[in-house]
Amino acid sequence: MTAFLLVLDTASGRATYSSAGHPPPVVCDADGCRPLAMSFGVPLGSFDRDYVDAHVTLAPGHGLVLYTDGVIEARRSGELFGEGRLLATVARLCDGGPQELAEGLRAAVIAFAGRLNDDLEVLALRLAPKAGG
Repeated sequence: MTAFLLVLDTASGRATYSSAGHPPPVVCDADGCRPLAMSFGVPLGSFDRDYVDAHVTLAPGHGLVLYTDGVIEARRSGELFGEGRLLATVARLCDGGPQELAEGLRAAVIAFAGRLNDDLEVLALRLAPKAGG
């Protein structure tokens, strides 16, 4: 089983995270949308190893999109939805609210694949802009 743990301080924007074999979230900031830089740990319970923590600081208005592997592994005629489509879809939807982004990504994956053979979960979040900004 894979897992991704994220602890976000919404006041400072500082996040500590670690992956147990889970795909990297997409970070959306002033530079665009890209996979969050991280070290991949082994899936939970597979080996007795330590997991590596990493940190990122999000500014007000920046966001993260977390998703299960069913998003990038959705298939149509053997072709994967993949990371490229994931990033393009998130970039296209990132100006909307988090709920619209999550729903839009789910809809894009379903439209691509038709029938799903794996889980499809999406969580999008965005730090609130500073007051008056």
